[in-house]
Amino acid sequence: AVVSTQSTGEQRPKRLLEIRSRVYELLAHCIPPEMIFRTLADELVKHCDGNLQRKVIQAAASYEHKLQLGSRPIYYLEAFVARFMAMYKGFIQDAIMDFDDFDFDES
Repeated sequence: AVVSTQSTGEQRPKRLLEIRSRVYELLAHCIPPEMIFRTLADELVKHCDGNLQRKVIQAAASYEHKLQLGSRPIYYLEAFVARFMAMYKGFIQDAIMDFDDFDFDES
């Protein structure tokens, strides 16, 4: 839950490094990477609308599949979080643009 909150709070490289450290701690405590992926995806979609939820689930599935083929889980978990942060930042920017374009004077 902490990682998902950090991912939606600020989308900057420094934040990604903090998240990487937390994910690495989970892996060091023998938490299976598949469980981390599923829990993280479940928590992240709670912060998204329907369209972004679909994209998050697709990205999680893609990176989890790559995880099965690779040997370094931290790379795929970090890549997934980075991808989510980019998608979420775009989502927020689009929402702000839509809000700015809204004409409050029209009734």
